[in-house]
Amino acid sequence: RKDLEMVGLAVEIYHGQLLLVKHKRGQKYTLKAISKGKVVEMSLQARVMNEKLLLSTLATPSRFVPLALTSFLDESYLCIVFKTRVVTDMNALIERAVFSEATARFYAGSLVLALEHLHSEGVVYRNLMPENICIDMHGYVQLMDLHFAIKLDDPPARDFCGLAHYLSPEQVSGQGHSVPVDFWALGVLVYEMLTGAGPWITGDPNADSEVAIYNR
Repeated sequence: RKDLEMVGLAVEIYHGQLLLVKHKRGQKYTLKAISKGKVVEMSLQARVMNEKLLLSTLATPSRFVPLALTSFLDESYLCIVFKTRVVTDMNALIERAVFSEATARFYAGSLVLALEHLHSEGVVYRNLMPENICIDMHGYVQLMDLHFAIKLDDPPARDFCGLAHYLSPEQVSGQGHSVPVDFWALGVLVYEMLTGAGPWITGDPNADSEVAIYNR
């Protein structure tokens, strides 16, 4: 950690920050700084430790799922260094303007490759939404948030995780789910790329709440 110098803030995340850092030898990386205080406040301890474990099992390089090079702790943060240079997230891009069909097709194809890579590594992502999709300096998607991910060799998951907007029918029913939930969420995401809002959004704040969408 003494060899890393902070260059700037790339993205604010719900439990910390993604920072651009520079190694003393000149290489630049993305450092994910996860706030211990926020993790405890949000009761995410088990999720974060599971994410750290899953990241350590990913050893095959992918253009869209950056490798975690190392991790360390300080008084306030759990820090994970990724072999990528993130500059923004997809949510910021969608808020700026809806995507053209060509742009949406490019990102959708990239996400298919990212998900297929994770599935080949035995991991179901389970958390595909704009806020969790980072964009690197070359414009490619980077899946770096695995705190809801699970291993395929585990029993079929039945827990409720992520936003209701992206949950598949089998997640809502609790019947058990696996790989297909990632592609359901991708379909919802593509709709959002092209329109600026999810397919379940009505414009009525009461009807569009997490609970209302889940119950719908």
